[in-house]
Order: sequence, then structure tokens, then C-alpha cells
Amino acid sequence: MNIKHQRKSAVNIHSQSGMVLIEAMIAVLIFSIGILGIVALQAAMIKSTSQAQYRAQAQYIAQQMLGNMWADPTNIANHYDYACTELPNGVCTAAAATSGIPGQVVITIAWQPPGDVAHNYVMLATVAGAA
Repeated sequence: MNIKHQRKSAVNIHSQSGMVLIEAMIAVLIFSIGILGIVALQAAMIKSTSQAQYRAQAQYIAQQMLGNMWADPTNIANHYDYACTELPNGVCTAAAATSGIPGQVVITIAWQPPGDVAHNYVMLATVAGAA
């Protein structure tokens, strides 16, 4: 009876050889997929951060243009042109609004980051005392 028991346990050990290696390979595969997911998430976060930076810069430029118009409301047309060098492929324009309200201006800031679609920021404001 003791011999039969020894044979049976020897057969079980032999049939499971290599199982630890397969389990380790599966664990490494799952770990690698998790790391790739974290790297992709990091890349998406960096892209979103740069887009937010460009939007904030566009809002700042528009506020700066509007501030110049408010500071000199009699010469609003002199403040329509602004160099948009802070943004990639930036174009800053200001024009009198077509609503017919005196002193109302539309400021448009457009930019296009490399390898991305074009974005724009539009501000509609009224400058009191404009001619």
C-alpha cells in the first residue's frame, strides 16, 4: 500500500512540471498590459494639459486686447491688430460686431498646435465710450 501511494504522488509531480513557469508568464503579461495602460493615460494627460495651457493663453490674449480697447475707447480700431506669437500658428483678430450696438467688438483668437486640429476662442464685448 505504501508503494502505490509513492507512485501516485510521483505521477502528480511530473504532470505539473512547468506550471509555475506558465503562471509566471501570465502574471508578467497582465503586469505589462497594466503598465501600457498607465503610459497611455500619461500621454493623454500631457496632451490635455497642453491644450488647457493654449486655451488659457488665448483667453489672456483676448483679455489683453479688450483691456487695451477699454483703456483707449476713442481709438478702438487701433487695437484690432495684435501679434499672436504666444500660440502655435496663432491668429488674433478683432472687429466691430455686426449687431449694430455701438462699441461692441468681437475678438477671435485662433491657433493650431502641431499635429492637432485648429482651435479658436471668441469673445464678444462692449466697450463703453467707443465712437
